Amino acid sequence: MKMNRLLQDIYRILLILSVVLVLWMILNEFTQYDAIGFTGLWYELDLRIEGSFASWLESMGMFLCFLPAYAIVRIDTDKRLSRLSKLFFQVLAGAAVFLAADEMLGIHERIGEKIGNATNLGTGTFLEGFAWVLIYGPIALFGLVLFVYALRDTLQHFIPSRRAKLMHIVLIIAVGIGTILVLEMGEAYLYNILRIRSSLMTMVEESAELVVICGYFKLMHAMYNGMEAMAGVPA
Repeated sequence: MKMNRLLQDIYRILLILSVVLVLWMILNEFTQYDAIGFTGLWYELDLRIEGSFASWLESMGMFLCFLPAYAIVRIDTDKRLSRLSKLFFQVLAGAAVFLAADEMLGIHERIGEKIGNATNLGTGTFLEGFAWVLIYGPIALFGLVLFVYALRDTLQHFIPSRRAKLMHIVLIIAVGIGTILVLEMGEAYLYNILRIRSSLMTMVEESAELVVICGYFKLMHAMYNGMEAMAGVPA
């Protein structure tokens, strides 16, 4: 019960934070960081700027995503989940922490730079600078397979209405991830081929990231609720 309330509160905070971050980006897009004369302040509050206070807030949101996955592992005391599914949720908890660090430190960009320098992958094409996909791509694909397995393993214990709700959330997350990938490729093409940047595309991409973060947290929270109900604990 206490964990459920905590997750509910965190989800509300993530939603409010996401709305505020998007509004800040929209404000900066229209005022060009000069609203009320506080130029430096608005730069810090823009999610599109690496290392800003806004990106730190998003990083903290990602970090909090470890909690519902960890809670699912802890609530499965009667071992309804398979060992592989439980391992997947444990990995998800760790992945949330890593992605939070990656958001602030730009780990994947650094990896991409090292691989690109060593292999010349993508040099001269619009994919230049995306060499990190060589490492992240296979990991993401393997994670997707495990996700489908763990989702099916978990959903089989839920009532149809709860399963339908979870699948709607999964669809929202999938659309968000697809949007991010398309916009990332579009931004790469604009920058590497046309030598221009689109702040509007970046704003939509960052907004999609927030949708994925909130959607993921909501999905894990809903799955935790289902596991809690199966364990006979009032949800």
